[in-house]
Amino acid sequence: MIECKLFCSSSSEHLLQIYAGFSELANRKLIRLHPIRMPGYSGKMIGNSVLRAEIERRYRVVYDTSDTHHLSHQVDLNEVDFYFKRSYRPEMAMELPQGDKIHPLGLGYLVYSRHDFLYRRALWSADPRDVVVQLLRANAVLSRLLMIKTSVFTSEIGRFEGTPKTNPEPLILFITRLWRPERAATAEKADEREHINSMRADCIRLLRKEFGARFVGGLIPTEYAQKYYPDVVLEDARIIHKHRYLNLMHQADICVTTAGLEGSNSWKLAEYVAASKAIVAERLNHFVPGDFKAGKNYLEFTTAKECAAKVVELYTHPEERWTMAVRNLNYYYHYLRPDALIWNSLMTVLRRNAVTIYDFKHQSLSKFS
Repeated sequence: MIECKLFCSSSSEHLLQIYAGFSELANRKLIRLHPIRMPGYSGKMIGNSVLRAEIERRYRVVYDTSDTHHLSHQVDLNEVDFYFKRSYRPEMAMELPQGDKIHPLGLGYLVYSRHDFLYRRALWSADPRDVVVQLLRANAVLSRLLMIKTSVFTSEIGRFEGTPKTNPEPLILFITRLWRPERAATAEKADEREHINSMRADCIRLLRKEFGARFVGGLIPTEYAQKYYPDVVLEDARIIHKHRYLNLMHQADICVTTAGLEGSNSWKLAEYVAASKAIVAERLNHFVPGDFKAGKNYLEFTTAKECAAKVVELYTHPEERWTMAVRNLNYYYHYLRPDALIWNSLMTVLRRNAVTIYDFKHQSLSKFS
């Protein structure tokens, strides 16, 4: 088994996919996992999105799951051997000193594993309130009874997974949020938020106009959305609860997403891939491993008008929807499922040309070098 030490400083929601991947591999006896609590550990969901690891008592590895394509100020490339970056741009490896240490991590989303060391991390928290919150999130029964939005019950690996399907009258889905420009750190970032907000609202308007009842979507009804974009706010806010939302996502055939902050690939994109959906996505700014491409795994757009046109294309071509959904199913099991994502990173570290193969019936992992 591969020896893996994790130096944990945070329970940030951005890191849950990484913890899930390592925990799944440990459960399958493919790695031996040693999580270590670091000084100043935070049990809050919003926090440090960088995780350090040591592989085989030799390789110093960093997992950076932040939205921005900039490298973390916490990390000195001279002190690491491999740096896996969620928001990866190929030019990083060419423009930065020791850029050959930087590798794409993959699509990211908030996901739990039932085999994760969740209770241990909860008890690591210094703030008693964080201890309680994390313990509740880790308990599937209590989190379900209390209707906690993000928990093992709502967001465990299997809750996202789905298989391809075709319906004669496809359902289109796009539920999203807005960002408050006044909370941005700079004027440039405030302008970015304005653009994101306008793009999302315009896409919803056009999709509602084009598809009527076959489109389910709108803005999460925050105070800001209701004030500035009241015409596209969701009428039924109950569907934004993660459990209900995922049930709705599995019913949909075509799913739409836009770019996130810092031009990041949205969590929705990863969720849609996990669910084997036909996808229409705003042009991606960040590269991911594997053969994940526009025109194959998703149709891309740069304007709201193009978004509507691409949805029409998928709506009217069931064979294209099916083929895309199958490609996304395969991509998920080879590159995105948390254990596959981490396994591929370990093979990069160990310099092995391994392929991750899943037994779909038994959900077991085999490795071939």
